Amino acid sequence: MHTQDTAAPEAPPVTPGAGARAIVWQSYQAERPEWFRTPEAFQWFKRQHQAELTRAGALAVIAGRVFVVPDAFDAAVIAIGRRLAAARAA
Repeated sequence: MHTQDTAAPEAPPVTPGAGARAIVWQSYQAERPEWFRTPEAFQWFKRQHQAELTRAGALAVIAGRVFVVPDAFDAAVIAIGRRLAAARAA
């Protein structure tokens, strides 16, 4: 099954709070093995949902490197998962 987030409703942009932090994606993936068992699984998810993750404020490119804003990425993963689960149940 090939999913794209092109049909996803437009999410309002998120402005991270003063306590927001950005970490390298490898650290994020390693801290969440129950969601992304391998670096490849994380990269696949990021490619499939990049537009939605960007709108959610979950990704940042700093000096040419991709960083993850953990709280925003967590929320986006859950929102995407809920949307995909609802689509399967329909």
